[in-house]
Amino acid sequence: MKEEKIMSFAEIRRALAVASTAIAGLALTGTGVAHAETTYYEIVADHSGRCLDVQDASRAHGANVLQAYCVNGKNQQWRLVPTDGGYFKLVARHSGKCLDVQDASRFHGANVLQATCWSPGYNQQWKMRTMPGPKWRGTGTPFELIARHSGKCLDVQDASRAHGANVLQANCRGSSNQIWRLRTP
Repeated sequence: MKEEKIMSFAEIRRALAVASTAIAGLALTGTGVAHAETTYYEIVADHSGRCLDVQDASRAHGANVLQAYCVNGKNQQWRLVPTDGGYFKLVARHSGKCLDVQDASRFHGANVLQATCWSPGYNQQWKMRTMPGPKWRGTGTPFELIARHSGKCLDVQDASRAHGANVLQANCRGSSNQIWRLRTP
């Protein structure tokens, strides 16, 4: 059985700081080649243990995002790209597209999908807010993912534990279907 590595929030922040510094240093030297290793993570729903997944491994702009059995697929691996103010873009490994709140909607229940990354793309920027109290499943720091443009949380619809359940943005409640963990694939 594969041993999973759950990263604490402090470990994630350190890794991102090192990567950002390395990339900035390369940019200042003018080498034009980045040698910093890119780290990808599975984003795991706390209530179900399922992974954030681009449906059918689609590379299309507008492909739906849902939760699915974790199978180590590249459509379940996400890179955290820092923007500003503590926000990140979550970029799918298989497509290079960003986790996006459809049509930049601010409404509770708006769908989440993958879309071409754009700047500033506030509907593609997410903040990790760590959750106090016990860790619900396994180890690592539980957190909410909060959309910058709306202040709403990434949510598994109807708290479903099912493979294929839709993911959307919803009013933040701190419920376990809005709690996520990062795991290295």
